[in-house]
Amino acid sequence: EEGFATGGRDGCIRLWDLTFKPITVIDLRETDQGYKGLSVRSVCWRGDHILVGTQDSEIFEIVVQERNKPFLIMQGHCEGELWALAVHPTKPLAVTGSDDRSVRIWSLVDHALIARCNMEEPIRCAAVNADGIHLALGMKDGSFTVLRVRDMTEVVHIKDRKEAIHELKYSPDGTYLAVGCNDSSVDIYGVAQRYKKVGECLGSLSFITHLDWSSDSRYLQTNDGNGKRLFYRMPGGKEVTSTEEIKGVHWASWTCVSGLEVNGIWPKYSDINDINSVDGNYIGQVL
Repeated sequence: EEGFATGGRDGCIRLWDLTFKPITVIDLRETDQGYKGLSVRSVCWRGDHILVGTQDSEIFEIVVQERNKPFLIMQGHCEGELWALAVHPTKPLAVTGSDDRSVRIWSLVDHALIARCNMEEPIRCAAVNADGIHLALGMKDGSFTVLRVRDMTEVVHIKDRKEAIHELKYSPDGTYLAVGCNDSSVDIYGVAQRYKKVGECLGSLSFITHLDWSSDSRYLQTNDGNGKRLFYRMPGGKEVTSTEEIKGVHWASWTCVSGLEVNGIWPKYSDINDINSVDGNYIGQVL
């Protein structure tokens, strides 16, 4: 009944009276929650409350009297798909990364965004090391980046491959990082040596889909796009074929979808793409 509200790519909300004379302008970029490049995609005005939806998946509520303090109702990843997910080993935090090139740390207690950082490339996978200090991110262009969790500053950025990195995991003892690539290789990096490459696993014939370390950090198991499961001795990457040797290995995590231990998850005549991810909880004895 009072007029019209519009919003645009300039990050501004403009209120107009019934004859389209301007009443007021609210520049969201200039507010506490604002940022460069904020773009308004939808707006709703009722009484002295204005709801604003942005290109980056946020919803703000503005009370006209306190227009410089918009209340953030919701925020999330925006462009494309969400690919990367990792949980902090000791704190109730989750890390996500997506096609929008942003990595975000969320509180699992109140679902609030704690930190975000924009990368150069779309993110495909994430892992936090055992002491919760380093966060590794695998990228679509074949590179990976390691950030410090506390302030999101870069430790290293390494590009040894040309195809996407879809899986990476730190060893339980924190010594190594295994990085699985779509070109069917797994590279092993020494964390203390500023992520110097110390090994290479080259037994697969298809893209790497899953990785798991043994509890003693001496073995690695992989799954690939053909559903093949392979084992490697760490850190060099020599393939292990002895079933006796493999039988004695205790795995620190279980995310592989193929192998004798998880045959029961596959219904008869099922396709290799029917089950894409699993997570084993040894304490609860569940998968």
